[in-house]
Amino acid sequence: MFILYANKPVVFLSFARFQAGYQPTVSLVVTWGGATVFSELNPGEQRYHTFTFNVVGTGSDTLLFTSANDTSYTFLDDVSVTLVSTPEPSTLISAAVAILACVGNGRRRGRARLA
Repeated sequence: MFILYANKPVVFLSFARFQAGYQPTVSLVVTWGGATVFSELNPGEQRYHTFTFNVVGTGSDTLLFTSANDTSYTFLDDVSVTLVSTPEPSTLISAAVAILACVGNGRRRGRARLA
């Protein structure tokens, strides 16, 4: 099962970015389905940094990286697009039973102290 938002799947997007050199115009814009999910201007020289986002998929989405570098370099690595899954119902039921057991045990101990 996957997480849905307005009957559309939620997608986990991540990428690593390395910025080498620092010049007046260095930018990176990331869009998902035409909507900007990340934008930066002149971040300075940086080692690899990982960025993560949850976005909503429509089934025909486009992931676009746009970069402007005047004698600098932007490197992308480990670009990943993954559907976000939900726990199975049995896992949710087990978690609910464990929480109720803890609450019940705490209440019973509280009553024993009062007696």
